[in-house]
Amino acid sequence: MANEPALQVIAIILMLAGGTEIAQLYITGRSPLATDFLIDAAGGLFGMVLIKLSGMKKNADHSEIGKT
Repeated sequence: MANEPALQVIAIILMLAGGTEIAQLYITGRSPLATDFLIDAAGGLFGMVLIKLSGMKKNADHSEIGKT
């Protein structure tokens, strides 16, 4: 299962987003919102995609070095 680490990271991102919203239950003047959860989760997933894309770029650069 090559996707297992990615699924684990997604699960952690979702738990952090949910945990942030749950923590707001205990902070005066703050309230947990589903939209905040979605925004937090989307930001985490977007960051994960950016890291994956930058890794692909680095791997492509290293494979070009070996061809010359």
